[in-house]
Amino acid sequence: ELIDMLARARGLGWSIALDDVGADPRSLALMPIVRPDVIKLDRGVVQSMDAPATAALVTAIAAECERTGALVLAEGIETEEQRRAAMACGATLGQGWLFGRPGPLADGSSSAWRPPSLPPSRRVAEDATPYGVVAAHRPVSVAGWTFLLQISLMLEARAAALGPEAVIVSAFQDDVRFTPATAVRYEALADAASFVAALAVGLDPEPAPGVRGSALPPDHPLRGEWSVVVLGSHFAGALVASEIPGSGTGRRADFAYAVTYDRDLVIAAATSLMRQVARAA
Repeated sequence: ELIDMLARARGLGWSIALDDVGADPRSLALMPIVRPDVIKLDRGVVQSMDAPATAALVTAIAAECERTGALVLAEGIETEEQRRAAMACGATLGQGWLFGRPGPLADGSSSAWRPPSLPPSRRVAEDATPYGVVAAHRPVSVAGWTFLLQISLMLEARAAALGPEAVIVSAFQDDVRFTPATAVRYEALADAASFVAALAVGLDPEPAPGVRGSALPPDHPLRGEWSVVVLGSHFAGALVASEIPGSGTGRRADFAYAVTYDRDLVIAAATSLMRQVARAA
């Protein structure tokens, strides 16, 4: 729902600001999906510069700004020391009592400020699948189920290591592919990550505790695809695979597949799956 709402807002010419970044690690997890034009630092960031979490936050924001050109605004600046801390965090805009107390706008100052336009990003077609997104830009190879499972497990391990800043969205074709062993792994991921979702034909609404399940219709294009997409502030990786018809059944099937660590492609693949989570729910 959020993805569609942002698309409608941007279609009206609005800009998007993401508020209180740093107050909750989930704001980092979903920041690449939101792609804010303005990143507003929570007041606690500039007031606790020596905390280890602040360094991780600031570098994640720097990576996002480098990729998108987003502007950084620091909240709650009350002292000159906090102003310097905000600038050290990459902020070029600030708000707080150091600059003025709340009050009515002066005459002639009520026009809305608009941030500069940002570079165009890759657009994802409404009916795009992760394999379609990635295969259009990356070479495709062929491999069997067992080999691709090892890549999938590697990406899941990266998601677990990312902790609360991680988003992992996977498509399993049919619900039988979401095995009891898979359920155990994804329950552990849901305990650690901010957003974990699984899609498959016939899948339960919660196939494992904390996992958002989406049941796809039997004729959905994703029934022929196996995808594992992991997104974090300092990592992006995706396995996208399309089952080759007639190559075998179950674990004997072969897949055309691609692996990418291109952040824009991974974000596009994650977005295409997250749209389906909302529609299938």
